[in-house]
Amino acid sequence: MKIERAIDQFEMHLASRQQVASNTLQAYRADCNQLTNFLKKKKISSFKKVKSIHLKSFLGYLKRDLGLKPTSMSRKISSIKKFFHFLHQEHQLQNLGETLIFPRKERKLPKYLTETKVMELFERAALDKSAIGQRNYMMLHLMYVTGIRVSELVNMKMHQLRLDMGLVTVLGKGSKERQVPLPEPTQILLVGYMENVRPECLRNKKREYTSDYLFPIIYRKQVKNVTRQAFWAIIKRLCPQISYMSPHILRHSLATHLLHKGVDLRSLQLILGHEHLSTVEIYTHVDMSHLRNAYNKKHPRS
Repeated sequence: MKIERAIDQFEMHLASRQQVASNTLQAYRADCNQLTNFLKKKKISSFKKVKSIHLKSFLGYLKRDLGLKPTSMSRKISSIKKFFHFLHQEHQLQNLGETLIFPRKERKLPKYLTETKVMELFERAALDKSAIGQRNYMMLHLMYVTGIRVSELVNMKMHQLRLDMGLVTVLGKGSKERQVPLPEPTQILLVGYMENVRPECLRNKKREYTSDYLFPIIYRKQVKNVTRQAFWAIIKRLCPQISYMSPHILRHSLATHLLHKGVDLRSLQLILGHEHLSTVEIYTHVDMSHLRNAYNKKHPRS
């Protein structure tokens, strides 16, 4: 089977049978294409001719020539493993992905903003009184108070809000749904946004538009959702002095602040939508760092 055809089938399989999100599909496709280009340089045009040594050579190229870090290497390996598992299941080819080993990676503590810094971010965002500015403020606020992922935020539809119950239904990875509570002040802000701001975001000088997206944008006479890249740019523009600032920092910040206030790990796992409890355990290390700093400042012998 030709390499390109196999990748097309793999992508269709992920989309139809496993309902993989579009961003994840793009990542799988990019990783497979990168492997394909490497194999073509080795004069290999069919996966039937691929050997384990070719895959290990590819990983060596990524690490040695491209300088990929363990986290990026792990993602590439995960894509390759999933792809060759598909080839094994659907086309009875040897599952070469089983021969690949994930690199050991250093688990870095997630960066986050203090509650004071978050409030300062909100205050700067609130200075823009235009409809777009108020929409951006609502996006920042909702992401922080719910801890949702940026992809979950920008793709949110109107029907996902259940203000009568004080909840938002979040569509997470693998199309898994979870319910996240909305504080009463956030509910009030959302009502004001939907009644006064959102209609302005759907209107230009010539006409009014309709959209299911909670945070729409008019682009070239079409209504779309605000993209992840656009929201990233909004965040960076508001915090130019914080080099590590990104939408995900708001998610890390909420998780850390909730832990500081005594929220247990299981509840944190449910709020953030992580499949495994171990994923949120890293925040306990952040909390211990916070506790150590407080201890050193307040201890009578420090």
